[in-house]
Amino acid sequence: MIKRLIIYFCLLTFCATASAQNPDVLLFKLNKTGQNTNRGNMTIAGILVTIILAVLFYTTYRNKQRTNFRLQTKQDQINRQNEELLELAKEEERLLKDNEVLLKQQESLIVEKEWLLREVHHRVKNNLQMVMSLLYTQAAYLQNTDAIDAIRNSQNRVQAISIIHQKLYSKTNVATILMNDYVSDLVRHLCACYDCTYRNIILREIVEPVSLDISQAVPMGLILNEAITNAIKYAFRSDGGEIIIEGRILSADTVKLTIADNGKGLPYDFNITDTSSLGMEMMKTLSKQLGGSFEISGNRGVVITVLFKIESELKMA
Repeated sequence: MIKRLIIYFCLLTFCATASAQNPDVLLFKLNKTGQNTNRGNMTIAGILVTIILAVLFYTTYRNKQRTNFRLQTKQDQINRQNEELLELAKEEERLLKDNEVLLKQQESLIVEKEWLLREVHHRVKNNLQMVMSLLYTQAAYLQNTDAIDAIRNSQNRVQAISIIHQKLYSKTNVATILMNDYVSDLVRHLCACYDCTYRNIILREIVEPVSLDISQAVPMGLILNEAITNAIKYAFRSDGGEIIIEGRILSADTVKLTIADNGKGLPYDFNITDTSSLGMEMMKTLSKQLGGSFEISGNRGVVITVLFKIESELKMA
């Protein structure tokens, strides 16, 4: 623009100078100069357009290069992330396979452990049966009634433990035993041993299906054996009577076990602290082993009550 103004200024100066000399010549020169100026302007405009187009093309090219570079960078990031995800998927697949192998090994170990526990219970039961056979053989050579009675009591105590191991051996769950099933088997054994039908003694069971660990089932079984045996032997006259075995859940982890009969009852001067019989001492000691309490009363018949807490998780059948 400035150049154009300079050209126009020069032309005006030239025209002013020439007008004083020859007006015709001046007019001719002005026309010729105007034509040259138009050509120069067109040339300059073309150059400017070319420069602008070149700048636009260069700017577009650079922007495209930058865009391609950013796209390539993002594509490289996506590719790296895809590779990482692929590696993670492979690692997850390996972990899943390892987990399946570990689960199979764990199941195999659990099966093996249960088999070993069943085998232990089976062997313990067999050993107890052998002890009972030895006691039975020993009783056959005795003449003393008290000695024979003592051996029979020992046989029943051993049998009370043997029933527990027999049940654990025959069950899928080798860790716990249902109290109602066990009481039923023990009652049948004692009824057969002491011929309750001949004695006119009826035993009734009201026991809830509480699962007990073997560490508690054994002392509970021995308490039941002593209480039921004493009731069968000493509680009734010739006309017989009834024994009720009751096991109830008082709370989430407390069980009340009761053995009651409608027999003669306890002597009026009975005092549990002064009693020194083997059966009574055993029941008191076993109740402490259960972590519970032991009570006995006898106004009309004898009622033995044992309260204890379940150590393992309580399960109902």
